[in-house]
Amino acid sequence: MALLKKHLSCLLWPLFIILSIFTITFSTAAAPHATNTEKGTSEAAALLTWKASLSNHGQSLLSSWIGSSPCSWIGIFCDNTSSAGVYKIDLGSLGLSGTLDKLNISSFPSLLSLNLRNNSLYGSIPSQIGGLSQLTYLDLSYNRLSGAIPSTIGLLKNLTLSVQVQTSAYFMAIREQICRIISQFMPSANTIPSRVQG
Repeated sequence: MALLKKHLSCLLWPLFIILSIFTITFSTAAAPHATNTEKGTSEAAALLTWKASLSNHGQSLLSSWIGSSPCSWIGIFCDNTSSAGVYKIDLGSLGLSGTLDKLNISSFPSLLSLNLRNNSLYGSIPSQIGGLSQLTYLDLSYNRLSGAIPSTIGLLKNLTLSVQVQTSAYFMAIREQICRIISQFMPSANTIPSRVQG
């Protein structure tokens, strides 16, 4: 019974629980006094470079992505009341196809939410994702991502828990890896914390 309980617990532990357990201090090096305009230009350049790497269909879906002010673009949300710039990228279920290789994630130091769920993204998760120290929400589920999970993902200490059930081999491997890490640091962990929501 205890083995079954532990097995079920491991299957339900999402990638994000390990991130909420660790409290690794990480700071991002950023320009000390970058203006909102400079930040917006840098963010726009990063998004336009990524857009150009997507399939033609994906590029057409992002037709509003022109110019140097990303705050009016589809799926991009900005805080115009401060120098924070882009705080949310919500491109879930748009049918985008391509990799994350050309997305310069380090251009978004104020990013709180990244939703790329339910697209046709493939390849690996970039290791620079660990530099998004402000990130509270991350959803990369229902894509065709593969490869090693970057260890820097453990630096995302502000993520809130979001349980997404996905049965692909890649996401099952993520769950198994998390269970091994948890059992090393919390050998008596055999129950699911009350914060987990389905």
